[in-house]
Amino acid sequence: MQIQEDKVENLAYFMRFAQAALNKAAAEMEREGKSLDKEQLNRPFQSLDFLVRDWRHFRDDWTVEECKEQMVQHFNRHVSPQKLVENSTAEALHAMFQRLQCFCLPHPGLTIEKETWTGKVADINKDFIRFVDLYVRDVFTTGLSTKKILGSELSTISFSMVLKDFVSAFHDAAPAAMSFTQAMENATVLLAKEKAMKSFTKVMDEEVQQHPRGMKPEEFKSLSKRISRQVEDDFKSVTIFGLSP
Repeated sequence: MQIQEDKVENLAYFMRFAQAALNKAAAEMEREGKSLDKEQLNRPFQSLDFLVRDWRHFRDDWTVEECKEQMVQHFNRHVSPQKLVENSTAEALHAMFQRLQCFCLPHPGLTIEKETWTGKVADINKDFIRFVDLYVRDVFTTGLSTKKILGSELSTISFSMVLKDFVSAFHDAAPAAMSFTQAMENATVLLAKEKAMKSFTKVMDEEVQQHPRGMKPEEFKSLSKRISRQVEDDFKSVTIFGLSP
């Protein structure tokens, strides 16, 4: 197996579409006097890993570093703008993602392809296990960061709802610009609300800790209103992506 050009082209198609929708909505926001970080607009996507399976080109006497060097060469052969004659797709991907790389896994062994395989880890090719370990370690030490949508971090609370919006936007082969933009708007509103709720809870908890004996009802009511106004002002200052005024 290798990085397949048709898959790269398909990926780039959706990424170009997404970026076009971002640019269109950003222009609308500028006309409304709203600002958007240029880096977030120009490179809105974070990490992209090409995980190649059943790689058969590692030599038995190679070190791990030599194997990784071959991965880099394979990546450059298919996705490097400097190496490709027709490099518009590669340039588009590098322009849209903050981090791109490739990792190749050897074949896990013929035993696991048999119907009689019981699932024993001992039957799996040891080189495959070693390279899976290397890849997972790399992902969790250098390649893993909190996912963001235009600077707003996703959390376990909001992830499922954001994912649902984007799946709906891309349920057809050619998504409509409005559906993608609506998904972006829903996502940024959701993340802004979550941030406001966390901020309100944090400040209220801090205030409660300062009053271990409790507060008078009127004092608590006044405190709640003051913090609510503060959080509301913070929420209104957050950039909400989309075409809706």
